[in-house]
Amino acid sequence: MFDFIAEHIWQFLVIAEAIFWITMLTAITLKYWFGHKKAAFSVFVFTIVNELWILFLGIVDMRQSNELTGFQIIIIILLLYTLLLGKHQMQKIDRSLYRVVARIKKEQTPAHVREVKYGKDKAIEEMKLFGLHVLLFLSAHAVFYLFVYFGNRELNPVPSGHLIDWLRGQFQLNESLVQMNKIWSVVLLLDALISFSYLFLPKKPDETKDLSQ
Repeated sequence: MFDFIAEHIWQFLVIAEAIFWITMLTAITLKYWFGHKKAAFSVFVFTIVNELWILFLGIVDMRQSNELTGFQIIIIILLLYTLLLGKHQMQKIDRSLYRVVARIKKEQTPAHVREVKYGKDKAIEEMKLFGLHVLLFLSAHAVFYLFVYFGNRELNPVPSGHLIDWLRGQFQLNESLVQMNKIWSVVLLLDALISFSYLFLPKKPDETKDLSQ
């Protein structure tokens, strides 16, 4: 069984994500269009089940390989993203969907989703999001270095007093880690530029739309 899953592990991951999004879209339709509030709970339950399945796939891949693979890197990032940013992103999507459905059905937008932040408040919100992105970046790299340490210390013993240099060297030997780090560093830099732009070029009230209509 484990061999079969390992051979088709990418397909299982894609299927898991596809089923998750289909379930989410169904729950969104029930909640926002038909007013079934409890549908959101089904998304929460399925999210937990889905994340456990993804974790299981990562463990299977780990058993079949002798190093940190690209698949495991993606799994770690997905799980940490859900843990650190999942709740906030769901709240953001929740507010946006309330507005969209209210416009389509020509109904009054609920007060708790009508507010549009700008100026200092908008800048603070964006900086908090950037801070979460930085936390995700650092947390993921901490996990990667732990994998590098425990996965390589037996074959390549750590020189006394040179743990940091050894970790950097082992990290650079993993091509998947190197490529991931390059891409993510660029994305993090772009996110920083966008986030800090709200401090120096604050969003003004007349640049926002009246979402109460």
